[in-house]
Amino acid sequence: MSNSFQNPILDGYADPDILCSGGLYYLFATSYPLGCRGYEVYSSPDLVHWENRGVCLSRAWGMEQKFWAPDVKEKDGKIYMLVTVSEHLGLALADSPLGPFSPQNGFLLDKTIDGHIFFDGEEMYLYYVSWRKDHRYGLYGVKMLPDRRNPDFSTETLLITAEEPYECGMSPVAEAPYMLKKDGKYFLTYSGSHYRDPGYCVCYAVSDSPLGPFVKYAGNPILVGDGVTVSGTGHHCITCSPDGKRMILCYHTHYAPGTVDPRRLSLTELRFEEKNGETVLVCGKADVGISHPLPLSGL
Repeated sequence: MSNSFQNPILDGYADPDILCSGGLYYLFATSYPLGCRGYEVYSSPDLVHWENRGVCLSRAWGMEQKFWAPDVKEKDGKIYMLVTVSEHLGLALADSPLGPFSPQNGFLLDKTIDGHIFFDGEEMYLYYVSWRKDHRYGLYGVKMLPDRRNPDFSTETLLITAEEPYECGMSPVAEAPYMLKKDGKYFLTYSGSHYRDPGYCVCYAVSDSPLGPFVKYAGNPILVGDGVTVSGTGHHCITCSPDGKRMILCYHTHYAPGTVDPRRLSLTELRFEEKNGETVLVCGKADVGISHPLPLSGL
């Protein structure tokens, strides 16, 4: 097995999420091979060499198509999957990352996509894009009730709306939230611009609270393609080396500049740095066809 790799690491997938569990990485994504009619699960020892372990969910709440952007977390022996199916958001549970995942009774939200689960200690939060009735299109957050099955809608908060130039390519869009916490600060990473735009990118905003208010980073975007060799670099997830010391960002790209689908998955580094007394997120470059050491030995 080679000690190096080149992006992309997997063709035909978009909107990735990666769970590290029991010494293996498990990848879930929007699947073009399935025609977006369910979720597959892949496993890998090193984030580069992936084995297809089969379909883990193919039907939820009577719906069997438009399975997009899964998000999977492990807590207290349970595997939680936040499912987007036909623009409905809800939870599915399993005892293993390989599934099968069982949807809970009833979806949580309609006209809602791109869900993300964040555990702040024992407290559980959901983040998502919503445009349902009486809701302005944007990124929302909500705290879950102690049962971890139902939102406390009294806490639902609009966190991010697309207003900056890097968020408005083709149309104003802020989507694909993913939360990090560092030294008491909350870093809400997300994607800006329409996913078909070459400038689709990764950005972030910072708050002292998981439900804001959030201030967008002045140096956004932190990941964007050059439009010549790689474009459409967005809808990411963040994982760590097994020792938790290094962060790795997995994102999708357009198939090639000028051709959006089927999209492809790539990796780059992500780290916190101190700049002028401020803790900032620094991301590696988006690339294709360049050799890197395996991620777990130094991306």
